[in-house]
Amino acid sequence: MEKSKMKHCFLLLLTTLLAATTYAQRAAFPAGQTLYFASEADRRVFWMEFSYDNEGDAICVWPMRMPATRFVLKSRDSQGFHFKEYTFGMEMQTTSTLFGNITGPTGRMVKQERNQEFVLANDLGCIYMFGLRYDAVSKQEYSRIFSKINGGYSGGYSGGTSVGTGGNDTDAGRSTFRDGPCKYCSGSGRCTKCQGSGSIYSVYGGEYITCPSCSGSGRCFNCHGTGKQR
Repeated sequence: MEKSKMKHCFLLLLTTLLAATTYAQRAAFPAGQTLYFASEADRRVFWMEFSYDNEGDAICVWPMRMPATRFVLKSRDSQGFHFKEYTFGMEMQTTSTLFGNITGPTGRMVKQERNQEFVLANDLGCIYMFGLRYDAVSKQEYSRIFSKINGGYSGGYSGGTSVGTGGNDTDAGRSTFRDGPCKYCSGSGRCTKCQGSGSIYSVYGGEYITCPSCSGSGRCFNCHGTGKQR
C-alpha cells in the first residue's frame, strides 16, 4: 500500500515537472517586439512586428511587403501561435424592411480574413510559412545573412523593403551597371510583379505562390536589387 502511494506521488510529481517545463517553453505573445527570421537555403530574410490593435486583437504586421501584410492571431496550441492574414473592408448588414431584406454598409470598417496563414512556434524560435521553416535570428545575424544573399549589399531589403546603397557596381563580377536608376523598377530594387514580397496570389490555386519573375528573391530581375540600370 505504501509503495503504491509512493509510486502515485512520484508520477504526480513527474507530471507536474513536465507540465511546468512545457509551460516555461511557451513564451508569451511578443507584443511590442520585432522578430527577425531567415533561411539561407531559401535565400530569404524578413522581419515581423507584433502588437495589440485598438480592438485588443493580437496582430502581426509584415512591413516588408508593399503594402504591408497584416495577420491576426486566431488560436494557440501545441504547435504555436496560429495567424491568419486579414484586410479591412466595409461591414455589411442585412435589414428587414417592408420591401424585403436589404443589405448595405454600416459605415464601419472590419477585419476580413484572407487565405494566407503562418505559425509562430511557442518558444518564438521559428516560423512556418509557405510550407517552409524560417529560424528566428538576431538583428545582427539578419544583417549578415541579408548581406550574403545580396552579394555584399547591406540595405534593408530582401523579399520586401528598399534596397541599400552600398556595394560594388558589378553583380558577382558578371554584369556592369550604368549610372541612373533601373528602368524596370525605377531604382527601388524591388521585383515589379510581386512588389518585393517574393510571392504572388494565385487566383487559380487560391493561395500564395513563389513569384515567377524573381523566383522568390523579391529583387528586380534586371538590376538584381541594386536599383541601377544595367
